Amino acid sequence: MICGGLSLGAGDNLFLNPGVYIFKDNSLMVNGQASLVGTGVTLVFPNQTSATVAGGAIIDLTAPSSGPYSGIAIMGGTNNWQIFNLGGGSTQQVTGAIYLPTSYLKYSGNSKPTGTGGGCTQLITNQLEFTGSSVVASDCSGVGVRNFGGGAGTASALLE
Repeated sequence: MICGGLSLGAGDNLFLNPGVYIFKDNSLMVNGQASLVGTGVTLVFPNQTSATVAGGAIIDLTAPSSGPYSGIAIMGGTNNWQIFNLGGGSTQQVTGAIYLPTSYLKYSGNSKPTGTGGGCTQLITNQLEFTGSSVVASDCSGVGVRNFGGGAGTASALLE
């Protein structure tokens, strides 16, 4: 559990071991030229906490492939209405689901979150805003996330 939030500045490098990281009472801020890397990790944002990733930050997160958080890289609480800004640019890679059922997700900055696990990023959110030339790949075979549609990367869905 991370109490009081976490802010990474330019030159800071944080390598997360596999596990679940709960941000209690405050948020995550990853500034430009900082890095946040982890395989087999889930970042959880309950209550009114959020995450902001600035342009130029290096983000490489891969969700666990088994267990109760299988396939979930970033997760918000069901009563969390905060804005999540993921604008890391071309160095932002999230392999797994970004599950923010009641939050607003801003995805920007030429993000190409293809990761190393087969090109899987699923966005589940209440509101979604894309800016720049962000790309989301949806082939989630072998990542622990269930594919949308009938097969590997065959369909995307926009529900209103």
